[in-house]
Amino acid sequence: MVIKIDIKKKIVTEIHNAFKSAVCVIVLDYCGLKSFQMMEMRRCVRNLNVKLIVVRNTLAKIALKDTGYCSLVDILTGPVLFIFSYGDHAELGKLLSDFSNNSVKLNVKGFSFAFSKVNVSGLNELNLIPSYRDVILKLIFLLNGLQVKLMNVIFGPYMKFLNLLNIICNLKKSNLY
Repeated sequence: MVIKIDIKKKIVTEIHNAFKSAVCVIVLDYCGLKSFQMMEMRRCVRNLNVKLIVVRNTLAKIALKDTGYCSLVDILTGPVLFIFSYGDHAELGKLLSDFSNNSVKLNVKGFSFAFSKVNVSGLNELNLIPSYRDVILKLIFLLNGLQVKLMNVIFGPYMKFLNLLNIICNLKKSNLY
């Protein structure tokens, strides 16, 4: 099927903008993936801040120019599926590994995180990076613990002194002092 040049330019600019705004880009070889499996993958990533795009390699190579993901040009051979992540990368890594375990083994051709190309085995390590939500919860827990400890340090001697005065008052009232 022949695509007109103005449509190709529109596709290239759309993909270029996707590359520029993505936090993480994963390139999959979708050969061997059945249509229902592709639909299942699209359904799984629908609620995440992720975009799946299948595009011709020549258009993708043009779109990759002047982006941080230029290192992915080397792996653009054969049918490829681009997964652009704009949000939490940890959820995407967990989702892909779950999908890969439950379905056909996904053939990851390349993986680039924060504009740096990562070894394909690094995709499994993506699951080890805590999500944004987990980091925030740990930070809140840490700050809450520090706040309690700081209050104990500041007011601890005063509280001990007040407890001592209270004991002395009770002893005086009972005429034991």
